[in-house]
Amino acid sequence: MTQNRDTTADSRAARETLWRLVEDIGTGMLITEDDDLLRGRPMTATARPELNELHMLTRRSSHKAVELGREARASLVFAEREKGEYVSLSGAAQISQDRDAIRALWGPYADAWFSDGPDGEDVAMVRFRAIRAEYWETSTSVLKQAWQIALSAGKDETPDLGEQRKLRL
Repeated sequence: MTQNRDTTADSRAARETLWRLVEDIGTGMLITEDDDLLRGRPMTATARPELNELHMLTRRSSHKAVELGREARASLVFAEREKGEYVSLSGAAQISQDRDAIRALWGPYADAWFSDGPDGEDVAMVRFRAIRAEYWETSTSVLKQAWQIALSAGKDETPDLGEQRKLRL
């Protein structure tokens, strides 16, 4: 994986790539703290790049809502193995009852999970604020990756499998 140095143009391009990958993948694992353990569950996220946030619908009565009762450390991890796209976001999350924001997220998929509609008493939103991010984008085929790995075997070099970036948001 190649890492680009951080110039303003590179940083802007890296941010655009990060949010494109998040939007393309769409569903990630939200990881929260549950006492002394980490706990993950799949969540469909809507990216708000201008805010460095992701928004997800949830039940106010859910275990994750209890875990995020106050703003809490959390992580979101996205993976699209077939395309070789991976994203890890670290930040903080909280539960919001912002009805306008909930309505903006609403769609047919939400209707399947929340029969009371966007104004239902148990409907809430996870507001995840990203602070740091890392992504890996492997644009080569699995066969080419295997070839790159084979070429690097026994040499003092690593295979070039695509782009990897770390970002502060």
